[in-house]
Parts: sequence; C-alpha cells; structure tokens
Amino acid sequence: MIDACQPTRLRLDGPSLMVQRTGQASRRFPLRLLRQVVVTGSQLDGLPAAIECAAQQINVYFLNASSEIRAQLIGYFPSAVEWNEWFDQCRWSQSWLGVYEAAIAQSVQCLCVESRLFGQLRNSGRNRYYQQTAAALKRRWGKSAYADARQWLRGFATVTATQAMLETGVASGHRFKARLLQDATQLLFMDALFNCHQDNCIAPPDNAHGAGVYYHARAEVWRSLLTRLYMSLEYHFTEKEKLDGLRP
Repeated sequence: MIDACQPTRLRLDGPSLMVQRTGQASRRFPLRLLRQVVVTGSQLDGLPAAIECAAQQINVYFLNASSEIRAQLIGYFPSAVEWNEWFDQCRWSQSWLGVYEAAIAQSVQCLCVESRLFGQLRNSGRNRYYQQTAAALKRRWGKSAYADARQWLRGFATVTATQAMLETGVASGHRFKARLLQDATQLLFMDALFNCHQDNCIAPPDNAHGAGVYYHARAEVWRSLLTRLYMSLEYHFTEKEKLDGLRP
C-alpha cells in the first residue's frame, strides 16, 4: 500500500518500483513480487510508472478518503470462457442462480465454523452471529472507530476480491460481476470482523495506515479464502452441467 497523503513519487528502476515520499528515502519493490498496488491519498506523482505496472498485470487501485475505489488501472487478463458462460447462466436461470447461492452460503458456513467463535452453528443464525461480532467490536473500539474501520476493511476487501476475480478470468465487464464482487467482498469482510474479534491485540484499522498494516498481515488468508470460494463455485457449476446433461 502507498500512502500518498503527502507528496509521493513513483518511478521505475529496472525491474523494481521505487516509492519516495518527500523527505524520506526511496523504498524498492521488485515488480515480480507485486500482485497489485493500492494507493490512498491524492498527492501522487508517477502516472507513467503506475501505467507500466498495469501493463505488467500489476493492477493499481486508487482509494478515496472513504476507502472506496475511485479509479483503477487494470492490466490485460485473459477472459476464461467457461467462467463467463457459467455466470451468464446465473443471470438467466433461476436454478443456476440457486447453485451459485448455495456455493456462497457454503463458503460463509465454513468461515463461521472455522472461526470457532460460535460453537454449533445453524444456517439461520449466520446473520445473528455476524451482527453479534460487529456489536462486540463496536463496544470495544467505540462507534466512531468501528465505523471508520468498517469502511477501510471493506475497501481493502473490495480490492482483493476484484483482483481475484480478474485473475480467475471473469470478464471485467460481465453483468454478473457486481453480484460476485459483493458476495466475495462480504466474505472477506466477515473474516476480518471475526479475526479482529478473536484477537484483542488488534487495534482498530480506522485509517489508511492501520488498514494497510492489517491488509498486509491478512492478505494471504484472504487470497486463500477466495481460492477456496472459486474452487467451490467450479465444483458446483460442473455438477450442475452434469445434472443438466451438458457434461459427461
């Protein structure tokens, strides 16, 4: 994450991205180790470097003060025909949409069970447990800090979900994208709430720096959750095709 609340310059130096804030030494990030770049603040100088990152499939996301994606530079990601056909079916067929919703519900169920916060979990209680966790954090952090942390966590969850969707091959212009992005972001946001509730040492990530620190610490877990989500969707869609006689 690049905090550009103060004048910050981006440039490329061979195979590395150089980041320098006014009055500070440059930091070097090898391009081969980057999956995406997240920029907060508006005092960034270095659009050519950002464009080159996107050209090398390192997407650049610009977040505003509310942690919403206000702009993004997206590289070329090949579109996976199979995924886009499956999501076309979800748009037009109620039975296919039901398969999608079942896979999402299964992923949420697994997340809730693995958090070990709630003991025996029933499907009807998911929202209640989620609300209880949010209420507990609100009491611990305070209403204002919780509201700010909620915004920042959702912002970074949206970035991670967007990146995973593109890497999977879902077309950026697909009309089912908004639904998929919403559900994937909610899954990551729930994980963040459960994790913060379990660990009393986690300070509220209620600003760009705090959210960035939390994001870097949790990024691999989030990517693992999304990988499992897409594997579950692939399995359910494949089984649906078999049931419909579209696959041997």
